[in-house]
Formats: sequence, C-alpha cells, structure tokens
Amino acid sequence: LAASEGGDIIAGEVGKRLAALRTARSFVDWQKRPALVKDLELQRSLIVERIGASRPDLALDLMWRFLDLAEPVLNRVDDSNGSVGDVFRGACEDLGALALAARPDPEAFARRVFTALQANDYGVYDHLVRAAFPALGAEGVRHLKSRLADALGKRQAKDRERDWQADAFRRALQDIADGEGDIDGYIALVPAAARRRPFIAANIARRLLAGGRTAEALEVLEAAKPKQAAAPQRMAEELNSFGHGGINGDWETVYIDTLEALGETEQAQTHRWAA
Repeated sequence: LAASEGGDIIAGEVGKRLAALRTARSFVDWQKRPALVKDLELQRSLIVERIGASRPDLALDLMWRFLDLAEPVLNRVDDSNGSVGDVFRGACEDLGALALAARPDPEAFARRVFTALQANDYGVYDHLVRAAFPALGAEGVRHLKSRLADALGKRQAKDRERDWQADAFRRALQDIADGEGDIDGYIALVPAAARRRPFIAANIARRLLAGGRTAEALEVLEAAKPKQAAAPQRMAEELNSFGHGGINGDWETVYIDTLEALGETEQAQTHRWAA
C-alpha cells in the first residue's frame, strides 16, 4: 500500500522495518532463515526500485541503514549457506548505483565508505570500493586512498601473525588501482611472498595481459609455477575441486592465454592437454 503512494511514504515504512530488524534479538535458525531472506530482499528491492527511482538521495541513506543491519542480523542467524550474507553483498552493488544517481559530497561519501570497511567482520563490504568507485569521483577517490594508505601503514607497523583488517584495506586499495587502471599500483600492494602463489600470480598476470604487457605476465606466471603434487595428494585435490578447473585452474587458464598471446600456439596446446 505504501509503495503505491510514492517515494517519501514508502521510505517511512521501510525505515520502520529497518529499525525493527535492528532491534530484534531472537535467533533465526535454518528453518526460519528463508523468511528472513525474503524480508531483507523485499526491503532492498523497495529501496532500489521504488524509492531510488524518484529520490535517489533518500534511497542512498536508507541503503546505508540497510547495510548497517549486516552485523546485528548475521550475529543472530544461522547463515551456514551464506544466503543472508549474499543479500547484503548484493546491496553493496546497489549502493554504488544509488550513489552515482544521488551524487553525494565526494569527501563525505569517501569517509562513509572507509567507516564501513573498518566494520567488515563478515566480509559484506569486500567489494564495496569496486561498486562505489564511479560515484566517488577523483576527489573522493583521492580522499579514500589517503585514508586507506594511512590505516594500512599503521596496521603493518604492528606485529601480527595475520591481520585481516590490513588485508581488507589492501584489497580496497587494489580495487582503487583497478579502477584507475594502475597495474603497477595493484602489483605493489601484493606482498613479495604472496606473488609466488599460483592464484595470486594469475591475478597479477591477468592484469598485465589485459594491459598488453605479455612478456611480464609470463615472467610472473613462471615464477609461481605450481609444483607437481604426489599422486595421492593430487587425486585428493582433484576430487576436492571437481568441476572447478582444478586446484590451480586460474593459473593454468592465464598461462595458456599468455602463451597464445605470445604466438606460442603449439606450446599452449601441449600445456592445455597436460592440464
């Protein structure tokens, strides 16, 4: 009924529902989870399709409020199949489109994106920077990059076995580098030891290949060439990754593409059969 009245009216109703979801405390088990997912999807679609069509500024504010629900909701739900988290991850993509239409203040928008990245315990905001990049503009990107670099520097100064937040900041900076087409900037953010992992090397080489830097792509791939596993281990790995291109599928794919780009078609075909 509210939807038929227009953006402002439905925004009030959506706001009430978001407040109710935020204050709820009951645990949602796997049996009740589909109903919660349906409810969340309804609120998300109303914000994007009904409110966003006429009031993108209002919709953007509501989408931030919607995303703020991620932590309290995921804390009280059995999300073993990831369906609830997927709703919030999808909302990040929606937020980017709404921000592009609403045209918020670049610096204020960058601050809010940075704040969200600091509260990314469930990985909901993993692709937020990629989605928000077009709406940030040059000024917003500059401000966000500065804050991320400063935060990453402070995290690296501390002695930690594995710093997940530092990893999140690094990935965000890499998304900015991708948005700016800065291949060298992306590579500089990859720790030297990590570049010898086949999956990481494949990510680097794919960007070099797209940038026409084929010889460099091959060099990166050769330095991270997967080691041949023993037969029992190889069989276990292949069974575990059945249907997903094998444990080193990404590396194999980019390696073959690189050989093709270099004109080494016979070598590429030989490797294709071997892989």
